[in-house]
Amino acid sequence: MEMRNRTNVVWVPVLGLLIVACILPVRSFAGAASRRASTGKPQEGAQAAKPALTGKWDITVTTEDGPQKASADLTVADDGTITGTVASQYGSASISSGSLTGNQFTFKFSLNIEGTPTDVSMSGTIDGDSIKGNGSAGDAGFDFTGARATSASPSE
Repeated sequence: MEMRNRTNVVWVPVLGLLIVACILPVRSFAGAASRRASTGKPQEGAQAAKPALTGKWDITVTTEDGPQKASADLTVADDGTITGTVASQYGSASISSGSLTGNQFTFKFSLNIEGTPTDVSMSGTIDGDSIKGNGSAGDAGFDFTGARATSASPSE
C-alpha cells in the first residue's frame, strides 16, 4: 500500500510537467502568430514586397502640344535605386538618379530638346501594371500615365 502512494506522488508532478510542456509551445506559437496578424508586421527577417517597377513601360506625356509617346526601361535595385533609360521623340537618355520608396518613385535624366540640353524630372506612383505622376522639363511641367509594355515600345 505504501508503495502505491509513492508512485502516485511521483507520477502526478511528472504528468503535470508533460501537460505544461505540451501546452506552452502551442500557446506561444499561436500567440506570436496572432500578434503578427494583429500588428500587420511581417516576421522578423522577412522583406515587404516591393512594387514591380522593374521592366519596360509605355508612357503618355500630356503636354501643351498634345499627348506624346515615350518609353522607359527601368531597373530597381534592392536598395530602391532606379536605373535605366527613357526614350521619346527627342531621343534616348540614361537615368542619372532615381529612387523607389514604397509605391512612390522619382527619377531624373537629361535630353537634348531642340538643341538645348534639358533636365527632366519625373515622379509618381505605381499601382500594379500602371504608373502615373507629373514632371518637369526645364521650365515646363507635365502629367504622365503609363502601362507595362506588352510589345515593342512605341518610340522604337
